[in-house]
Amino acid sequence: MAAPSFLRYVTQYEMNQLQPWLGTAHEGSESEVNSIWNAALYQYFVDPSPKQRLIQPEATPFNSRSKIDLALADMEYSPDFLKTPFLVLFEGKSKAGDDWKHAIRQLFDYAVEVTKVQTQKTVWLIGGKGAEVKFWRFVYTDQEQMKAIKWDISKLDSQNPTFENQTGGPTYKLALNRIEIQKILTYIAGRIA
Repeated sequence: MAAPSFLRYVTQYEMNQLQPWLGTAHEGSESEVNSIWNAALYQYFVDPSPKQRLIQPEATPFNSRSKIDLALADMEYSPDFLKTPFLVLFEGKSKAGDDWKHAIRQLFDYAVEVTKVQTQKTVWLIGGKGAEVKFWRFVYTDQEQMKAIKWDISKLDSQNPTFENQTGGPTYKLALNRIEIQKILTYIAGRIA
């Protein structure tokens, strides 16, 4: 049996085949990058959760014209179908799309917009670009803080990531860093439970 990747129904062999395709400048569109992360958000944050959750594509924060590629929110049913605050925001880019600096700026701006108007002041951010991904924790205070998440798998007993003050942070490759990606997604899932 082939080794698993960080996605449940995708083997590591299949992820290895997918990486060069997503990483090619003229292939691996933004929608295809978003599709992979839609599956990951469902697998780690929706499926195992006892709460009703919604992954909202092209989500618009309250009183905003911004469009977040994917946003995860808990759901509450009411006559008006109210959603609770956003928990995770994802912004995807094709390999040929905007550079990381632009994607990070977008995520930061989305996080500020979202956390200003909701009671939940911590939001988790994921940026995907082709076959690469980065993770952050954003905390809204008087001074917004966006910290990159780093997981060092060389420390075998490590149960928690470190948070770096820089906004760039480590870049994880889908085919090469499956353990780190899986650990970070599992960690975030435990914090939004």
